[in-house]
Parts: sequence; C-alpha cells; structure tokens
Amino acid sequence: MPRWLASFTDLAGILVIREPRGHRLEKVKRSLRKDGLWGTLNLLAYRVFHRMRHGAGDRQQEAQIRRTLGTLYPKVPYAVPLLEVASPNGPEAQAFIRSCQPEIMLACCKHILKPSIFEQASQGTFVMHPGICPEYRNAHGCFWALVNRDMERVGMTLLKID
Repeated sequence: MPRWLASFTDLAGILVIREPRGHRLEKVKRSLRKDGLWGTLNLLAYRVFHRMRHGAGDRQQEAQIRRTLGTLYPKVPYAVPLLEVASPNGPEAQAFIRSCQPEIMLACCKHILKPSIFEQASQGTFVMHPGICPEYRNAHGCFWALVNRDMERVGMTLLKID
C-alpha cells in the first residue's frame, strides 16, 4: 500500500503496527469473553485447519502479488519517515503522526483508533474495512460474504472516521 500511495501522493509517513507476541493470548481471552468457549474453540480450530490446508499456498500467492506490485510501483522514498509501534493509540504514535502533519490518514488495521489519533489529519482519517458494510461488519466480512455466496459483497468498505 505505501508504494501505491507514494506513486500519486506526497506520502507523509508510515506507521507500522507490530503486535507483541503476548498479544495473541489477550485476543484469545477477549474471544472467550465475547464468544464463549465453543465459539473460541471453533475459531481456533478453523485457523489451525486453514493454516494446515491453505497456509503454504496463501504465502506463495502473497509473495507473488508482492513481487508483481513491486514491479508496478517504485520503492517508497527513503525520506518518508517510518515508525513501528505496538499500538496505534500510544503516545509515540501520536507524536509521530503530529510530526508528519497529514492531511489525510488511511488506516488499515484492526484497532479502534482514539480521537487523539484520528483527529490529527486535517481532512480526515479513513479506514479500509474488510467486507461490504453494513451487511458484513466484522473483521471477517469477506469470509462471511463468501460463505453466504454473496459475491456482490466481497470487497472493502472505505469509511471516514468521526
């Protein structure tokens, strides 16, 4: 995405979210609270199955797509600042965004952004949500559209955060 954006905009900065390894346990605990034991076990079983059945093919396909896109779009200029953080809502991320002075921010993450973060873009912050809203609102919107054979709603929704 940064290469594509840099091909037609003045890319002000890139904030990369790298979740700590211990965060996975927190996600499981949250799933237990939200979905119960059976819902969480169902989710974990599906993820194990998918990784075993499709993981290698998915990684190969992603690598091919990256190679193809890498030939279409030039590398991001070294002058574009980049910061890796554990959370997009932390003070380090907030200071980085402030220093970049973005007009528009594009969020491609699973985090709910705090107003102190998303209000920094002078023209607004937009989020790319997997799935076509409002029919498919959760993090697995495309999956559920495919399960329902609702091919017209497999895609992304661009939302302006307010």
